[in-house]
Amino acid sequence: MIRQLFFVAALSSCPVLATAEQTDIPDYLELSLTPQYQSLSRDGGHNGNYELDFMGLKTLRQGGEGLGATRLGWWWLRNETVSGLSTNALASRAGLLWDFNDGDAPEPGNFLGVFALQQSFADDKGLLQIGKLYPGNDFAESEYWGDDRGTFMSTMMSGDVAGRWFSTIGLGANAAWFGDGWHLRAGVVDAQAEDPYFDFDSLKKGRFLWQAELGLTPDWGGDFTQIALSPYMIDRTDHLSRERGFVAAFTHEWDDFAVFGRYTWRDGGTALTPADEAEELAVQRGGFLGFAWNAPFDREDDRIAVALMHGEPTPLARAGGLNTQTGIEAYWSIEPNPWTVITPDVQVVRTASGEIETILGLRLKVRFQKSWQ
Repeated sequence: MIRQLFFVAALSSCPVLATAEQTDIPDYLELSLTPQYQSLSRDGGHNGNYELDFMGLKTLRQGGEGLGATRLGWWWLRNETVSGLSTNALASRAGLLWDFNDGDAPEPGNFLGVFALQQSFADDKGLLQIGKLYPGNDFAESEYWGDDRGTFMSTMMSGDVAGRWFSTIGLGANAAWFGDGWHLRAGVVDAQAEDPYFDFDSLKKGRFLWQAELGLTPDWGGDFTQIALSPYMIDRTDHLSRERGFVAAFTHEWDDFAVFGRYTWRDGGTALTPADEAEELAVQRGGFLGFAWNAPFDREDDRIAVALMHGEPTPLARAGGLNTQTGIEAYWSIEPNPWTVITPDVQVVRTASGEIETILGLRLKVRFQKSWQ
């Protein structure tokens, strides 16, 4: 079955939005709070932060044959570092090529991640979204990555440290067409929006992320298989050169198990001046390969997952002393009741100096969700 996620924060708990084969997903509201804590083994450095998420989906028009339902979806969040160093500062001090979680908010920050209308058409074979969009929800997505509140904490998997496409959040539009065992998607998003809500002024600069995707769902004898191939291009911005990249991702499920992975290649996105170097990503190419056990030990709502991650630095990062880095992360998502998820987590990463850094983590997600008719 083709599956498409509308909100990255909803990966582990909220229903997916309707697709070509799924038009009866109920409207919902969800409010969740996720404090998380991580501690580094070698020097005792630590980070504590939280994220507050409010998201929802509302059908504005039911539609009928031909032109289908019109829906409004949103995702608002607030995050804050409350203990220790920020994740970015702590990762830099430890010699890590990427952050061990994406909760880096030294100051409290409110942010509107998604606010968009979605229109289905052609008897639900087609979808159009317009508004403030998060490409990480729509392209090369899977329920097994992309959400540090419910899946992996490392930014290698909760985002995409090798390509700026994932977190280029701004005003834009995308459209998809779902066939039998395949889908096509294409979209455009403002590449340098800065306002945490709606940056209309940035649109005047004409700097965009352009992205496409070919998705395949072959019948390989499992419960679900999806392959995604997604080229993208980001126009030259005020600080960075033009960035071209290619993302390949896959998910394969059978019984209670799954294997999954993603890899990103990138060319460009380099600093235009020495003053712009802080804007440049440290990873040139990288990805991960993972395995998940769903419903372990007959615990229907739990998941145990592990992933190997690998990243190669840009010339700028290599000149700064960072080298190719590998690591592993594992977590156990424990759901004792519908409103609580407890997730112990461990990451083991080889640092720039060749030493092994072990990062222990713990998350507690408390959520309230209801159908909204």
